[in-house]
Amino acid sequence: GNVGIGTTAPAALLALNAPAGSAPLAIGSSTATHLVLDAKGNLRIGTSTPTGLAKLELTGEVANQTLESLSLTNIALATSSGSRLTFRGSDSSPGATTTAAITGLLTQHFGQGTGALTFSTLNSGILTEAARLTGAGLFGVGTGTPGTALSVTGAGVITDSLTAKVFKATSTAEASIFPIASSTSFSIANLLNVSGLGTSTFSGSVLIGSTA
Repeated sequence: GNVGIGTTAPAALLALNAPAGSAPLAIGSSTATHLVLDAKGNLRIGTSTPTGLAKLELTGEVANQTLESLSLTNIALATSSGSRLTFRGSDSSPGATTTAAITGLLTQHFGQGTGALTFSTLNSGILTEAARLTGAGLFGVGTGTPGTALSVTGAGVITDSLTAKVFKATSTAEASIFPIASSTSFSIANLLNVSGLGTSTFSGSVLIGSTA
């Protein structure tokens, strides 16, 4: 019951065997080709000419607006439902292992709705959320509940300059420390205000009202 095109020994219900250099499957009209499956198993939609080596290539043309090239949909009407783009790779165990994922998450399904974008990575064999962008535009690293434009849970290293209008300590148990190397100066161009109960400790010389 198998049908073969270009072959006398079809191994499936429909087997296509194109000549060398030709695509086994092409769908289109008299004016354009809309879908091509080439001999290497690469699928191109919207173009017959490959622009790279991608296994899936989607091409369209919409002027002066964003083209929605790919849509991932989860039709479940419930909070915490989402659609995920998954990245896989091979490791020591048989089969593919999920190494990372980007998930569009529905965080509120009533009213006008709210969503979030989460970024997950493989950590000690478990796919774990590493960062999240909320519907309010708040970005959290190491936390799924960022409370500010940028929330980081854990230590951070900045190798260049850092500019901020205000520095605030959020812990009542930890001390705010600015360690300065002995060969490096620390300058405050405006006023230094110290408020609250407690003791401020300066290790070294402190010059007030002098630049020398």
